[in-house]
Amino acid sequence: MRLRNVLYIVIGLLLLVLLILNWSVIAQPTELKLIFATVQAPLGVLILLIAAAILAVDFAVYSLNRFSWTRERRELAAQIEQHRLRADQAEESRIRALRETLEQETAVIRAQLDQIASALRIERQR
Repeated sequence: MRLRNVLYIVIGLLLLVLLILNWSVIAQPTELKLIFATVQAPLGVLILLIAAAILAVDFAVYSLNRFSWTRERRELAAQIEQHRLRADQAEESRIRALRETLEQETAVIRAQLDQIASALRIERQR
């Protein structure tokens, strides 16, 4: 488990303990003045609900980003594999062409050496 995750869990547990110990204060109704009305509601519970909503939105955004990063990594890995295969095929093609050229040049050199050897044998026989 990552250190960051452990830290989040520890902080969450500490907040949960504080919440449980102070629940009577958090749940106490208070007069809340909204723009057009006044309501009696537990301010602490409203703050907790708002914090939970923000946390849920943050988690959703993080999850979507992580999903898109994972998808992009897969696509990039596939592209890298395609490029690697193309490079391997191009290299094989170049090696094949070099081999053919080398064989042709070797054949020409052998033919020239055979001509020279034949000419030398003819001269020795005279």
